[in-house]
Amino acid sequence: MRKKIMALIVIAVIVMGELYAMPLRAMAGDPQCSASGCKNSRASGSMYCSTHTCHHGSCKSKVISGSRFCSSHTCAQSGCYKEVNSANDRCATHKKQHNESMGIGTTTCNYSGCKSSKVSGGFYCYTHTCHHGSCKSKIISGSKYCSSHTCAQAGCYKEVNSANSKCSIHKNSTGSSAAAATTTAASTSSRPYIYTSSGSRTDPYNVYSYSSAQDFADDKYEEFFDYEDDYEDEDEAYDAAEEYWYVHHKKQH
Repeated sequence: MRKKIMALIVIAVIVMGELYAMPLRAMAGDPQCSASGCKNSRASGSMYCSTHTCHHGSCKSKVISGSRFCSSHTCAQSGCYKEVNSANDRCATHKKQHNESMGIGTTTCNYSGCKSSKVSGGFYCYTHTCHHGSCKSKIISGSKYCSSHTCAQAGCYKEVNSANSKCSIHKNSTGSSAAAATTTAASTSSRPYIYTSSGSRTDPYNVYSYSSAQDFADDKYEEFFDYEDDYEDEDEAYDAAEEYWYVHHKKQH
């Protein structure tokens, strides 16, 4: 009888010890891979098995779906799972494609279809680069300036100093007066036509024979300088010649 009691006591101690040890083992960490549904053993120093641990160098992060690498070491290009060295980076193939699309590392103007050379420090050629100070942004259609440096009044393409601002003509104009001011500004910037005896008008500068504003200005700026008294120097006359070309061509540029 005494032996049976001793045996029961031993069994009780073993059970109690096991119950006590279970939470301690849980606190020490499950040796199985932490990836959902995976029963493999963890890789050394990792929370995941060798399959679910990033294969980049000594990285121990979890791989992303479809890749052998974690999010920081997988190409940032959607659908590509090649290895990279840092987060948001691209593999060699996609880095080259991205740089070409952004015009990085090339000397040709980024404007669609333009083959001219970029201006220094910019992404566009002289014609397609904003003419406001040192701004290097792309000009908008009909203007020599980018969206931030073109008058916010619809139909006006005069220069302004900041985004969403208006030129001196339109700054204090509203409604019909603004529209009238736009018409006046446009007629001023386009320069006068020569009218024949029959009442029809002709273009004295033959603007439509030029395919670019720059070529037109190169040939005609001196005539603009001589024609009007309101240009302080030949640079202003050159700008006016370019504007004349844009107004009459109404060309996407």
